[in-house]
Amino acid sequence: MRSGCLGTLLALILFSASPTLQDSKEFRNHSNNLVTGAQLAEQQEWIWIRDPGASAWRKLIPGRCPQWQSDGKRFYYFLDVGYDGSRAQLWSADAEGEARLRMTESDYFIKDGPVVVSPNGSSLAFVYHTSRASGDFTDVVVIEFRPSPLRPTDGRVVLRTRSPVDARTLTWTAVGRLSVKVNGSVVSIDATAKGIPQDA
Repeated sequence: MRSGCLGTLLALILFSASPTLQDSKEFRNHSNNLVTGAQLAEQQEWIWIRDPGASAWRKLIPGRCPQWQSDGKRFYYFLDVGYDGSRAQLWSADAEGEARLRMTESDYFIKDGPVVVSPNGSSLAFVYHTSRASGDFTDVVVIEFRPSPLRPTDGRVVLRTRSPVDARTLTWTAVGRLSVKVNGSVVSIDATAKGIPQDA
């Protein structure tokens, strides 16, 4: 009897520590690979992947807000720096979470997705709500990828507002153009604008 209870307990511990999951209800920031059909998502600062045809998700690497590149070979993600709760570095990895590359020299303030990649794959954008001390704004931030690590880039705020922004509606309408719903109305944004530096 005692050995049966121990066996059940051991099975429960092994199951709870399993690197695979069937249910994705707790996942956020889903991203579908339009080339291979693989799916990425995030749960508790970890990125998970569901391979094409698979029923279970498997744990991949630490990170947040994963987003496939347009060619489907790699994905972008944010990796928390850890010293102030919302500052993160932008990285990319291959489909297995390997060959990781830091994309820029700067750190960025990001709380949650979605993150959207531009049609030509040269930049990405996200919505960030600043702290009350910094003005209590909602910003649309654009990060452009530089061809050289010697040329770091900071996030540029291309739209700043105190009106409600629906981050789920952020999308690229063309290269250099974004749109998002602000206070219920669609607003077009010039993503190439000089903007202002992102702050907390």
